Amino acid sequence: MILTFVHNSKKTDMEKLLIFLLLVGGIFYLVHLFDKYVNRKKKNHLSFPIQWTPSISLYFIISLTG
Repeated sequence: MILTFVHNSKKTDMEKLLIFLLLVGGIFYLVHLFDKYVNRKKKNHLSFPIQWTPSISLYFIISLTG
């Protein structure tokens, strides 16, 4: 749904890429915040380390520009 909105809007490819990366980064940030909230509630970890997010977003950049 979000991808079709980005695709149908009259923007350049670079603007579409930036919007998509912002959305992906926002989703991963929300998951990270949720993980911190759960870890505060319970002591056992949900195991979503913050080190994953840069590599995942880098993978998206490479796959989109590649």
